[in-house]
Amino acid sequence: VMENALVLAPEFMNYDQAIVKAWSETYDVTLINNEKYLYTILNGIQKSFFKQLGMFLNRKLGRKDRYYDMLQTKYYGEYLQELGNKNYQKIICINGHCMPDKFYETLRKRNPDAKMILYLWDDISNLLKHTHFSYFDQVYSYNLDDCKEYSLQYMPMMTQNKWMGHGSVDKYDIAIIGTAHPDRLEEARKIYQKYREKYRFYIYFYHPDKTIDFFGHRTPLSYEEYVNILRQSSAVLDLPFREQKGLTTRPFDALLTETKVITSNANIRRYPVYSGNIMIIDWDDPEIPETFIRQSYQQNDRRVLNAEEWLKEIFKD
Repeated sequence: VMENALVLAPEFMNYDQAIVKAWSETYDVTLINNEKYLYTILNGIQKSFFKQLGMFLNRKLGRKDRYYDMLQTKYYGEYLQELGNKNYQKIICINGHCMPDKFYETLRKRNPDAKMILYLWDDISNLLKHTHFSYFDQVYSYNLDDCKEYSLQYMPMMTQNKWMGHGSVDKYDIAIIGTAHPDRLEEARKIYQKYREKYRFYIYFYHPDKTIDFFGHRTPLSYEEYVNILRQSSAVLDLPFREQKGLTTRPFDALLTETKVITSNANIRRYPVYSGNIMIIDWDDPEIPETFIRQSYQQNDRRVLNAEEWLKEIFKD
């Protein structure tokens, strides 16, 4: 009889499915979208004067985490129903900031012998809360600074595939692919306007609720479509949140496709993906020299973990 494993993860470019697939031969896997109500919560605050007032007061009182947890509690019963009556031996949670603490408390009580791991692929400052950290046996983060400040363990992002290599001919000079947050849109527009006559661009911005007027789409690219574009691009433009310190998935995927990286995140120098294939640009005055775009990809010893290897590393005793 197979043991049971639980995956609590956002629906993001099939990373949730990659984790399920990596475990599916060994475990009976249950997958729950743990950010199902993220936009509902945020839009609810935006549209309600009283919720905005509550948010303001709780921020002032240092109770922001508890306020968000209160707003999430209404979804407790639905998440509990999705669990079913299984007992889980392994539990992996990604971010987890959109589920009520009461859910984690119940999960822990029901599965006292389970190994519960939390992995953060966003900066802690960008999470709605972090009161749920205490329910897990181990908390890993992709962010070296957060690891130091909160005494967490560092773990780089996984990739969904093994090495794929680059295409024979580049169709694009610069690929820009991502969720349409305002910082990224603003910077991408600036770069596109500056270089659209010089470089060939592939641009795809995703937002589930809005039609973006700058290469916007309401459905995300599949992971396969995304990496196929990387294989046909000289470089991928990486534009995280302006204050983000941890790395996005792009530099890791770019290793698999042998694609160069242009990034606004200067912290990348400190991470195990950094090489001569990465160029750091200034957010306020981005310069992308043709020498970098035209230069060949430099082979190096940088490596990444695929989903199966990543899970083994996280759950090793």
